[in-house]
Amino acid sequence: MNSDFFLAQRILRGDEEALRSFYEAHFGRVYHFVLIRVSGDHHQAEEIVQDTFLAGLRAMERFLGESSLYSWLCGIAKHKLIDLRRRELRRTRNEVPFSLLDASGHAALLEVQERAEVQRRRNNGRQELVTEALLALPGHYQSVLTEKYLRRRTTREIALEAGQSPKAIESLLTRARNAFRRNFRLSREREEA
Repeated sequence: MNSDFFLAQRILRGDEEALRSFYEAHFGRVYHFVLIRVSGDHHQAEEIVQDTFLAGLRAMERFLGESSLYSWLCGIAKHKLIDLRRRELRRTRNEVPFSLLDASGHAALLEVQERAEVQRRRNNGRQELVTEALLALPGHYQSVLTEKYLRRRTTREIALEAGQSPKAIESLLTRARNAFRRNFRLSREREEA
């Protein structure tokens, strides 16, 4: 058994010092893990990390010490991130632009809504697969793909911030894209099965 298992057992017995150690040792790292995945949105990151720690404490009795507490918490955080993306997709799915509510008639609005719903379902499924594939990647792959494609930063900008050469970042991007494609393909195959 690893030391994290014994820490978890102490927490389960109500040891406040163990709880404080658990929080201090992992909060910052889990926060950074989540912050990267929500494109730097500190408010969202705080909410997800709080939900992660609450879920972790509720499920602590199931922690068997087969991984580190940090890895275990990151697994919980990944599920919280997927839930967040699903909520965001559901919220946007129900929005109808006010520009459609003019004198053109109710039938036209219904037709547009039906077409939009079909498109949303198609995009929703694809977006969930993308999110799942991205969250299954190692953190450094997630980070570089997020910087390049979500924050739309150049390879040079990423390299400067990371303290690496643009060539090294391009190589990392190539490996990350290949891993993402594999994950996406596997996710799509699982969904179709």
